[in-house]
Amino acid sequence: MGKKQLLSIKMFFSAGCITLFVLFSACAPEKHNPTSQTTQLAREISKSSKVIFKGQDLVGVGPFDVIGDYAKNQVIIREHRFTIALPYATDWIFSLTRYNVFLAESRQLDLVASVSVHPIQERVSRIRYLLAQQHEQEKRIKISDARIESTEEPPYLIYKVLGRTDIWWVLQSERLQVFRLHISTSEMDDTKIVQLLERLQPMVSNGFKIKE
Repeated sequence: MGKKQLLSIKMFFSAGCITLFVLFSACAPEKHNPTSQTTQLAREISKSSKVIFKGQDLVGVGPFDVIGDYAKNQVIIREHRFTIALPYATDWIFSLTRYNVFLAESRQLDLVASVSVHPIQERVSRIRYLLAQQHEQEKRIKISDARIESTEEPPYLIYKVLGRTDIWWVLQSERLQVFRLHISTSEMDDTKIVQLLERLQPMVSNGFKIKE
């Protein structure tokens, strides 16, 4: 058998194998991986849900509205589950994570904020919930100077962790859900912390509301 004949036979079998592979690939059932699909979809939603506030009101352009109140030096965010007020800045970036956690970041203010929703079995006092939150954080990571301030309204949990200062507030809905507001900033001395809280407390008290 000549070399040309051998070459023709090899090419024939190669083409046949390729054809069969393509046919089997086309007919084989598509593998269903709901986890990866959900994750991919969530990432796409997270990307499309990002809203950047540069000083102009953003209404109807994303999953939440952002309204700047320069006179009161604050920014109002209206999400379908809650409303929140944050200090005014023109570089806020807002987004929703794949777990539907609201995130906000401003480098001008050196603030990172989040709002997450958690189910509860029964209503508890905010102090008790904040205390449980403190214990939860202490199990996860080393924190210091932790305290719950209950003499002010609303009460809050504050502590230092990894060079930052974290502050927590909570609200409870009638549907047995807890809304946790978490604000983090670079670690500050006591004087600056007092100044920051004097600014945040009225905003949380008047601007952090649940939509029942």
